[in-house]
Amino acid sequence: MSPSPAEVANDMAARASYWQKRDRKVEQLCLDACTLIRTMLEGQRPDGRRFHGVWRRLLDREREYYNSKVRGFPNFGRARSCIELLKSDLVQRSR
Repeated sequence: MSPSPAEVANDMAARASYWQKRDRKVEQLCLDACTLIRTMLEGQRPDGRRFHGVWRRLLDREREYYNSKVRGFPNFGRARSCIELLKSDLVQRSR
């Protein structure tokens, strides 16, 4: 069973606090993903620049994680998939 978008947002928020003093960029990406997911859950459509900026940073970090074999990174792939799913749901509702 896959986690709900709210669970993914909560996980990203928790991961942000963990990474706060370890890696500022990872912390900020977690916070941005959390905020984006929560915004989309409220039914608001983010502008394309914000959506694609966060999506691209998630993808870059996901690739970096797989290449480095670092343990303990947040699940950036799950967050990226979540925002893709929320975006498709918002597009379907607007039709």
